[in-house]
Amino acid sequence: MSKHQKNTLEHPYLKSNLIERRLYQETIFGCCAKGNTLVILPTGLGKTIIAVMLAVHRLEKFPGSKIVFLAPTRPLVNQHFESFQKFLIDDLIDALSILTGMTKPELRQELWKRSSIIFITPQCLENDLVQGKYTLKDVSLLIFDECHRTTGQYAYTFIAEKYREQAKNPLILGITASPGSEKEKIEEMCNVLDIENVEIRTDISPDVSPYIHPLRVEWKKIPLPKGFGEIKTTLESVLKEHLKMLKEMEFIDTYDLRRVSRTDLIRLQGEIQSQIHDEEDIVDPQFLGAIALVANAIRISYTIELLETQGLKALNKYIEQLEKQIRRKGGSRVLKEFMADKRTRKAIFLIKELLSKGKDHPKTEEIQKIVKEQLEASKNSRILVFAQFRITAKLVASVLDEIEGVNAVRFVGQSKRKGEKGLSQKEQAEILQKFKQGEYNVLVATSVAEEGLDIAECDLVIFYDTVPSEIRNIQRRGRTARKSAGKLIVLMAKNTRDEAYYWVAQSKEREMKRLLNEIKGVSKSLKEEKEKQKIKTLDSFFPEDKKKREEEMKESIEIIVDNRERASQVLRNLSKMGFKIHFKQLQIADYVLSSRVGVERKIVTDFLQSLIDGRLLDQIIDLKTKYQKPLLLIEGEDLYGRRALHPEAIRGALMAISISLGVPIQWTKNEEETAQLLSLISKEEKKKGISEIKAYTKRETPHVTTIQENVIAGIPGVDTVLAKRLLLELGTIERIFTSDEKYLKEIKGIGPKLAEIIREIAISEYSE
Repeated sequence: MSKHQKNTLEHPYLKSNLIERRLYQETIFGCCAKGNTLVILPTGLGKTIIAVMLAVHRLEKFPGSKIVFLAPTRPLVNQHFESFQKFLIDDLIDALSILTGMTKPELRQELWKRSSIIFITPQCLENDLVQGKYTLKDVSLLIFDECHRTTGQYAYTFIAEKYREQAKNPLILGITASPGSEKEKIEEMCNVLDIENVEIRTDISPDVSPYIHPLRVEWKKIPLPKGFGEIKTTLESVLKEHLKMLKEMEFIDTYDLRRVSRTDLIRLQGEIQSQIHDEEDIVDPQFLGAIALVANAIRISYTIELLETQGLKALNKYIEQLEKQIRRKGGSRVLKEFMADKRTRKAIFLIKELLSKGKDHPKTEEIQKIVKEQLEASKNSRILVFAQFRITAKLVASVLDEIEGVNAVRFVGQSKRKGEKGLSQKEQAEILQKFKQGEYNVLVATSVAEEGLDIAECDLVIFYDTVPSEIRNIQRRGRTARKSAGKLIVLMAKNTRDEAYYWVAQSKEREMKRLLNEIKGVSKSLKEEKEKQKIKTLDSFFPEDKKKREEEMKESIEIIVDNRERASQVLRNLSKMGFKIHFKQLQIADYVLSSRVGVERKIVTDFLQSLIDGRLLDQIIDLKTKYQKPLLLIEGEDLYGRRALHPEAIRGALMAISISLGVPIQWTKNEEETAQLLSLISKEEKKKGISEIKAYTKRETPHVTTIQENVIAGIPGVDTVLAKRLLLELGTIERIFTSDEKYLKEIKGIGPKLAEIIREIAISEYSE
């Protein structure tokens, strides 16, 4: 990077006079150029600029190579693409491409070939690498945006491993504003990305502080009204009673409400359920009782949180959802008991009484006041409000929209949840653009606005509630004071979870900074330590074997996999072994290994469910009919411990498959073992010269009789045998659904309850 007289960076690939020279960015860039680097930098201080600097450096150093920029979502991918377009010379802009799941696979391959800088989502890249559509061989820089996501089975982990394996000149850049406060996760991220250097800057770093704009933070503690206190006390008495019973049953150590969080209860719920599944014989009734108590305790805890932090309208909406659930057929008995409790009924009465008087959380009045004052002081202000829940975002946007001069809009994610319609990415982009242009001056957002999105500079950010996450807290805060002084107001309901969550987040943030400083101190010797620990591999002792394996990899074995298996870790493992994978919508088998081998893979839960709903035997018969060497593969170790079916029923099904149908069954412990088995079979088929793959993507149209049986077997409580009996007795589907309950009950196997269900299905109005 050369210096320019106007104090801007100059490079043959960069437009002139655009990028201001900043010492900390150049220092970090210098470090990144030497080895795999994790860059932790506050929001708004130019992480993308560092990525641009490093990208042009690598393209100059390795002509003809590629740069790949990974970002978790399509909006972020588009944002980074636009940033690079802004800074790069016109000749290079044509070599930039966006690749996401919305891009057709064949076009992705073409764009990959002719592009120098590629912006892509990790899920998309993972799928293409698994299928062998292209490799990372020529990628000289791989950038992981929001790299704190690099844990567990997230796509970043697989991609990093593939990159180390394939790239000729690898270099990794991980960028984030907040990696979290859990040491294990930070260490996992560093290990996966093979980090050699850690570059950290905070608001008080000497080289960064000149570029930090003042951020004034105000905490507004709002006391709950008297009516809220009575509702809270009533609900807490129910919760305390549940916790006391759990303590007496020795599932928890205390029933002190301050010491048992909802997170603790959710963890306990999982532990009890796993113990129930592990039982071979009769389950202790105490376990079932505990499950019911925990389920209700979680609901009550959530109800209290809504009351304390969100308000009566949000709480009433949740109660209406619970009431709707208990009115459904087969509604939870545990939930019905909770809703029927006198204290619960009293709380509901008090909530509705306050709402009828026009009361809600005092935060709504406070936020109206704050927004009015801000716009009076500066009528061109842009204000961003963060709310934890969608229903709250909707209510707050509605309340603020009533203020003269306010044009508020709700900004939420894509998915539809509990009747709340989400926003498509196109709608999100349009809202952000209108916010930048000033058409909207108040944006009320959920967590979707926290991570990375380029939201217009805000004069004021308001936390309607608090979250116990240091990452989210930092990201929320980073939406203001980016280009000029900013203001943050945190609304906290006094003596509630709002306060507790705020201080939890603060504590985690301090711990994160401590850990990062610790890691930075260690990072200086990371590279040397790795070199010391390197040992000679088998390849160095047996170079001929290495050459042979490389030749084998060139002739990678192809297999066909059903689309529904895309999320499976099995595919990642097969890809690592060098298999070339093709996805198709298979109607028969999950994995096709040759013209004669088709494999139906069932994890234990799917095996039991497909046995219950009658799919299993049909699938196995289809498999046997089409493939000379069919195989049923069952993955998992607790087939008899899940209590979904009687063990004898499971054994009977296994006997029918293996003995009566003659289809062999193989067992594997996990996805890794499954991949090893499939690999072994595929290689054996190739050795025998059976390389052709035969897949069935369309099932033959079933006979009308089969369709009729399937329609009736779709009624809850009706299996295939009973469906045939109903059809034989009444002749047609029409007669089954038009017969009255009295007549239906006379048919063998159809009791009063089942007759009632059939009639209800027949006469109920359809609702989407």
